[in-house]
Amino acid sequence: MRFTIARANCGFSGEVSQSASCSRRGRESSAAGASTPRYRGAITGPGAYLASSERLSGYEGALAAAGVLPDPAIMLESTFDIEGGAKAAARLLDAADPPTAIFAFNDNNAIGALRIARERGIRVPEDLSVVGFDDSEMSAIVTPALTTVRQPLAEMGRMAVSLLMRILDGQRLEALHIELKTRLIVRQSTARVPDA
Repeated sequence: MRFTIARANCGFSGEVSQSASCSRRGRESSAAGASTPRYRGAITGPGAYLASSERLSGYEGALAAAGVLPDPAIMLESTFDIEGGAKAAARLLDAADPPTAIFAFNDNNAIGALRIARERGIRVPEDLSVVGFDDSEMSAIVTPALTTVRQPLAEMGRMAVSLLMRILDGQRLEALHIELKTRLIVRQSTARVPDA
């Protein structure tokens, strides 16, 4: 028996999927981080996730638009949890020339980066801008409040149910990918960095 999986998030690759516009919003959220793009680090998600590759594409697109080549030394893969974000942020901030902005591929990673910055006395957003992705509840209550990308979760849920109902009705769905619009929510964790 063969099952087709519908997913309601940027996640694992599959036959039927829907996601928020991860690639485009990755470009926009990366651009929100700093006016000096040469040191924008990224905390990426696990490579097996479609969300990770789409957000990485957006991040690299933002760098390319600014005329900057991606630097693998400041692009670190992490798990999608706070501790993973903290470990990756610590490694980024330990670099000889640490980034002035970090684009984390989810809010948990960004919250981990905020924690490490606070522990090290790095002021956010004065010394380091941090951007997350998902607009989780925690993003609005951490200090400083996290700039993040909001996914249209209610619409994603409706689409997932609609796709699931079509599958349960016996309709065959060919490879299908639906992208829904996201929105950048600017809060207190980002600021423009003065040119040196």
